[in-house]
Amino acid sequence: MDHILFFTSNPGKMRTLSKVTGQYGITVEQVGIKLPEPSKLSLQEIACAKVTQAFAICNKPCIAVDGGFYIDALKGYPGPFADFTTERIGNRGYLRLMEGIAPRTCRFINSLAYLDPDISQPEYFSSSLDGALIDAERGALPKEAWSPLWQVFVPQGETKTLAEMSDDERAAWRERQYNDSTSALFARWYVRR
Repeated sequence: MDHILFFTSNPGKMRTLSKVTGQYGITVEQVGIKLPEPSKLSLQEIACAKVTQAFAICNKPCIAVDGGFYIDALKGYPGPFADFTTERIGNRGYLRLMEGIAPRTCRFINSLAYLDPDISQPEYFSSSLDGALIDAERGALPKEAWSPLWQVFVPQGETKTLAEMSDDERAAWRERQYNDSTSALFARWYVRR
């Protein structure tokens, strides 16, 4: 099995990534260091800057991820600043911002950057998870949640928030999303290279 270091302090992101990469024979080991994020509007710039920092620390194959939450009616706010904003205003703050506003379409955009000693520039992968922001929190956050926004986000084609779904429902939903996930895009590229 190939072994890659994943620089993240988020155990939910680690579980999600390792579940997918393991199916391709890729072992991912979490390095619980929170890397500084540059204040950029581009997820690609942020993820690539983070993986470059990670590589400078370990000089081994490594991954860094970044994500954003984009609400269409708020012109994409909070975008790449979702973690910061969610820590400050929480789900209820987003719901107050959206009172009486439609449409409520939104998306998570996930990005992953990979770097190893054999390549000179990070490889970059991105995917989008479309859905809608509901008007009240629903469900309890499972341990695999990578964001509190799971309680207010209903994926496109579903009727429940990610937090409301049972483990089996979430597994079935994830299976339907599998081929388009950032982790799967990376893993398929990695085994073909």
